[in-house]
Amino acid sequence: MPNNSSTQSKNKKKTKKRKKSGSSSNWERLRSKIAPSSSSRKKKKRKTTTTTSTTVQREGNDADDLVKILRDFPQFEDQDKIFALDCEMVGLGHEDKSILARATLVDFKGDVVFDKHVRPPKGADVINYRTHVSGIRPKDIKWNSNALDFKTAQNEVAKIIENCIVVGHSLKNDFHALMLTHPPHLTRDTARFKPLLRARKQGSFKVKHRPQKLKKLTKEILGVEIQEGEHDSADDARAALALYYKFRKEWEIHFRKRYRKKFRR
Repeated sequence: MPNNSSTQSKNKKKTKKRKKSGSSSNWERLRSKIAPSSSSRKKKKRKTTTTTSTTVQREGNDADDLVKILRDFPQFEDQDKIFALDCEMVGLGHEDKSILARATLVDFKGDVVFDKHVRPPKGADVINYRTHVSGIRPKDIKWNSNALDFKTAQNEVAKIIENCIVVGHSLKNDFHALMLTHPPHLTRDTARFKPLLRARKQGSFKVKHRPQKLKKLTKEILGVEIQEGEHDSADDARAALALYYKFRKEWEIHFRKRYRKKFRR
């Protein structure tokens, strides 16, 4: 026969335990409504940190992404006679006149073959380094730095691109900064090729085609982000080259028709 006193004490313990757990769970529910637990805040913070580090890593791999894209395109004849050019400029004097501060050439694979800072003429007053875009700082183009004088840079670039196809974006500005000319039938400018232009309606019938930004074209067509902050002239040159490869067949057909006599030679 069971002991009544022991049974009663057990029942009291169970009742007490149920009351304790019930009040505890109610309090937890109430507290969660008033303020989220610190553990959930920590988890959220960790998640944000992970996302940020991934973004930084992706942005740091732009050059690798572009080189991979370039090397995935099929090879073709005379490909080694193709170079991509991009220049960075600074502002001279109160008129903020653009002068060359960096010139970069990459070959058909996207490898850098020339990348030099260029110092301004002696006594020239550089008032705008345009660092937020150009990435140029005063120390880069000082006379006691490793920067080349303009004439040396001009001659070296001219020697590399002689009789070769030059690819770039708004090449007119780059050649102007280098004070060089290049044969039109050997120039491939992604800011002038019609399929890469933006069509805008003018009036009732006229449609005007305008250049698009290299950043926008690279993102939409190649799926790669460039020019996040200061520009990298090597990446800009690679991006233009990849866009040329993407449209190369159509582009070359157009140029062979346009410069028929030049291609017969």
